[in-house]
Amino acid sequence: MPKRKKAQMSSPITDLPAGKEPKKVGDLIKRLPSGFPVSHILVNGVKEEVTRFINEKDGVAYFLVNNQLIAYETKDINGILFGTGKPRE
Repeated sequence: MPKRKKAQMSSPITDLPAGKEPKKVGDLIKRLPSGFPVSHILVNGVKEEVTRFINEKDGVAYFLVNNQLIAYETKDINGILFGTGKPRE
C-alpha cells in the first residue's frame, strides 16, 4: 500500500513562479485562497483583528471576524499577518 502524503496548504507567495511576486498588498489579496488563515490586517496603519480571508471582489476584501463577515476596501489594506498566532508587540 503506498504511503499517503500529508496535505499542505499552499502559500500564495511561495507557489508563484520567479518574477511573479505581488508588488502590492492588494495583488497578494487577490491570490489568497478562500478560507486562508489571517490573524490581523493593517488598515490605514491601524491593526485590525481578523480570523480568515473569505474573498476579494471589485476592490473589496472580505474577512471573517468572530463569525461575522467584514469588508475592507483593498486599497486601504497596508499589511497582513498570516496564521493564527499572536503578533509581536
